[in-house]
Amino acid sequence: VRRDGGSRWRYPNLWDDCVGAWSPSQQSLGGLTLFDRSGKQNHGTLTNMDPATDWVSTEGGLLDFDGTANNFVDVGSPTDLGFASGQNFAVSCFFYARSFSGQAQIIYKGDHVDDVPLYLLRLHTTGGGKVIWELRGTTQRDELIGSQVISTNQWYHVYADWKDGTSRIYINGQ
Repeated sequence: VRRDGGSRWRYPNLWDDCVGAWSPSQQSLGGLTLFDRSGKQNHGTLTNMDPATDWVSTEGGLLDFDGTANNFVDVGSPTDLGFASGQNFAVSCFFYARSFSGQAQIIYKGDHVDDVPLYLLRLHTTGGGKVIWELRGTTQRDELIGSQVISTNQWYHVYADWKDGTSRIYINGQ
């Protein structure tokens, strides 16, 4: 999404119906806050990150995570990000991995204390370097492994959803 030469975004309704939309390229770089563009005010806080080095100005503005579990963007626990059992929802992101090992989390929503995710996208090297979409409820666990092997030093777009009782995952539209 780019500005149209004026002060308006080319797609002004892009974030309609989203409960969270975080786009580092659409804000001033620096600081410890990643602003939510959905209008729901679910702003994130850069945790264990250095605003002087972890905001990257190339390619329009990005966040650089060092690959350890201790740096992340914390958006708290707003109720509109915790989906009810059976409720349709989707998550989407772009990522670029210089390297990864074990189970590298891309998106994680859950209880960090007990390490129980409600939903997460992760890279799993022992699973062949594929993206895994996992959902957990009080009585269910659903895990779907993407078909595409993820390579380092390449951009990917991942979209995953839960719709009408079925999980789906798309990597670069496939």
